[in-house]
Amino acid sequence: MQLSQQIIEIYLKLEGLLLDSIGKAIGSGSSVPKETLAKWQAGRYKELSRLQNYQLQLIMQAAKKINPKMRSMIRETAAVEARITTKEIKQVLPELEGIPFADSPNTRQALMTLDLEAMTRLEMMNATMLKQSSSIYLEIITQASAEFVNGTITLEEALVKTATKWSENGIPALIDRRGAKWSTEAYINMVVKNTQKKRC
Repeated sequence: MQLSQQIIEIYLKLEGLLLDSIGKAIGSGSSVPKETLAKWQAGRYKELSRLQNYQLQLIMQAAKKINPKMRSMIRETAAVEARITTKEIKQVLPELEGIPFADSPNTRQALMTLDLEAMTRLEMMNATMLKQSSSIYLEIITQASAEFVNGTITLEEALVKTATKWSENGIPALIDRRGAKWSTEAYINMVVKNTQKKRC
């Protein structure tokens, strides 16, 4: 499997783990009558900091796998581009002896810049996923509680309905300037493709 696909797979697995942890922290809500809903909600709100700490650990574990893979992908892409460029130069100027790819100060600087850009995007994505996970947790509690109080369904049914909607949408990995929410899959695909397209 290519490094780019491995990076995407790790992020998709991370998203699933984050959603699972939200579901576990909320619980089933079974046997909660309307009279004790406020107590149940308070218990869920108290769990938020524990959930955030757990999710931060998940994200840090994923980053330990992703960051080296992203750096390797950048190096592989740069090496391929260097071979292509070297071949093109030799065709035009066969007598010219260039500095080897790895020894070029310009190449090293370009790789450092690409590394920095890629790591910054990944860190921004990680921070957004952590923040959005907390928002989703609170939204599920709020929406399900409102539906339970105003409707004819149990809290458990309201939680399932609300959580299903959120799991279908996934955890946004980026919210852009226009307010558009990028899914984890869409954003990490864009980051990987853009990183591969950049040239040293």
